[in-house]
Amino acid sequence: MGVICCRESSLDLNSEVDLSHFALLRSVGKGAFGKVRVVQHKGSKQLFALKYINKTRCIQMRAVENIISERRLLERIDCGLIVNLRYAFQDDEYLFLALDLMTGGDVRFHLDRLGVMPEAYVQFYAAEVSWALRYLHKKNIVHRDLKPDNILLSDEGHAHLTDFNIAVQFSDSKPLTSVAGSLAYMGPEILLKRGYFASVDWWSLGVVCYELLVGKRPFRGKTNEALQQAILHDNVTFPESSHVSQEARDFISGLLTRDINQRLGVGDKGFRRLMSHSWLQHIQWELLETKQAVPPFIPDSKRANFDPTYELEEILLDDNPLKVRKRNQPKRSAVSNANTSLKSHGSEVVLSETSPERQLMEDKFLTFDYTKPEENDRRNAEVDQHRWAQKMTKTNGSSKQGFQPPTRASSRKVATGTYNTSVVDYINQQPATPLSANDILKLEELERMKRTQQAAHHINAQQQQSQQQQQHQQKQHQNPLKGTYRDKDRTQEWHPPSGLIASNSSPHDSDPLNAIQQRNNYILQAGGVPPPVKPPPPVMMSSSSDRVISNNISMHQQQVHRYHQQQQQQQQQQQQQRQQQSHPHQLHQPQLRRRSSSDSSYQMSSSPENLYRPLMAAPSTSSIVTNLTTNTTNQQQQQQQQQQHHGLSESPVPPQKWMFDANTLPPIPPTSSTLPLPPPNMPPPPIPAGYSSS
Repeated sequence: MGVICCRESSLDLNSEVDLSHFALLRSVGKGAFGKVRVVQHKGSKQLFALKYINKTRCIQMRAVENIISERRLLERIDCGLIVNLRYAFQDDEYLFLALDLMTGGDVRFHLDRLGVMPEAYVQFYAAEVSWALRYLHKKNIVHRDLKPDNILLSDEGHAHLTDFNIAVQFSDSKPLTSVAGSLAYMGPEILLKRGYFASVDWWSLGVVCYELLVGKRPFRGKTNEALQQAILHDNVTFPESSHVSQEARDFISGLLTRDINQRLGVGDKGFRRLMSHSWLQHIQWELLETKQAVPPFIPDSKRANFDPTYELEEILLDDNPLKVRKRNQPKRSAVSNANTSLKSHGSEVVLSETSPERQLMEDKFLTFDYTKPEENDRRNAEVDQHRWAQKMTKTNGSSKQGFQPPTRASSRKVATGTYNTSVVDYINQQPATPLSANDILKLEELERMKRTQQAAHHINAQQQQSQQQQQHQQKQHQNPLKGTYRDKDRTQEWHPPSGLIASNSSPHDSDPLNAIQQRNNYILQAGGVPPPVKPPPPVMMSSSSDRVISNNISMHQQQVHRYHQQQQQQQQQQQQQRQQQSHPHQLHQPQLRRRSSSDSSYQMSSSPENLYRPLMAAPSTSSIVTNLTTNTTNQQQQQQQQQQHHGLSESPVPPQKWMFDANTLPPIPPTSSTLPLPPPNMPPPPIPAGYSSS
């Protein structure tokens, strides 16, 4: 009962294959979300089994990936003992797979009619199925759903393996872990979830052989949990009433062993053991694939070898019977099978509204025609190139403007002037959107916020560092040490600039610290700020004890006027002489000097244990001079008396560059009292030639 789908005169059989190329005949099968129907190609008049899957039903059952995987695997398979793919196409409602027609029916149909099968039948079917499994395993494909329902007989009686819906490609380095298949035929390694390879197909073959010979499966349970426990732990036993030979029992037991290394068929060694088994010793293996071996059973061609209720259901109960429908979308090439289609009408782009699952079917379920291998190769190459372009886009973040994947036909122009391309390519080819004024203001505000946060972080870091330094300095004051103090960053001795110390001066005047003190006093008198400097290493006194120096003297505590430096030195010398006359027992005490310092504390480098410790007085010292705060009042009174004695003006000296620039050293006034003091509005006098650098 054929159905004429369209007029022969308007049909172009050389165009891309679709449903209109076939005449629809009777229904012969039904699956979970698809049906099988006999069709005849209008050009070759050859019969095929058309498996058509409803897209909506497929999405609801979440089987989109399985259908796409089945179509991809079938394209790679070409074996005489497997139901091979001949055509693949789709319309808006269905996915179509045109397969080899097996009019002999499936083994389940014949098992139900016979109850049990003779050993000769089972031997022949086991040999042919074993050869088909060996072919799949060489291509790293595991079927995972071997059962009597998926073994079809041809009109001549040869067994063929079908239904690759849950078949998968595996890698020798990465075992499979997903639980898939029919539970009663599932191998124990699948249930253990420890990883498996192709060994599960040989276990399923053992269950099928047992069922065909005995009429029931070897492992049974009232619940799924009980069935799983039986598969994992129960031994294989045969009923006493069964007439199964000992060779058949040994063959089945070899397939149903839980040790995959000892299981028949697993690997090259296991398959050689299977071929040489006594139960299959009469099988002519070299004649199986070419179908030259004579089958023990030939199905009756005058009888329907399938359930006729499928056809009645198609006629009476199906509200939407299969028929040729014109697609809403134009036929698409492989490269245009991208995320979604684009229809360009001038500058307008219209995106077709499809769900991700439907779009995935459009992209991955490619058209296949076994009579046109070159077109099949071209479609696959274009898809691979498009997949490569998408991978490069993801790797590089965003592809360059105008980038086109290296394809021979990245887009195809149809008669209506509509261009089909992918959304990814279209977006990549568009120019960048210009920034608006609001966008620019937002970017500037974000940049200001970023700078503010960075500045706050920097200030907090400085405060923390300052606190740590203060804590460290306090610890240093609590642990005084004696020794010779040197700058740890210097490798050579520090010498004062030339002219600071006179050659004929006494050891008391040759200390470079006096020159630094004089320079700082000169700058303070002029109203400037002394530059921060690192102190030179102290000169050892003639006494056995170290000289005491001050540490951590603040800048605001060094306000000593320069004009009275000479008088101050003279007064200090007079005071020292008076103290020596009045206290002769202190003649041998170390002379205490005040040393000016910068804001940073002095550091020692003579040994690792005295690093970062302040300079402190020796234990024999009567007092510790830490700053000049206590002497400020006496110094101010002395300075006022000296100013009245000399009649100096209190008007400040005009500021000059060396007063504010820390990198500029001011000239140091001479120590001799014969030179007159310069007026406040004049620069300091030149350094006399009689001064030396050491």
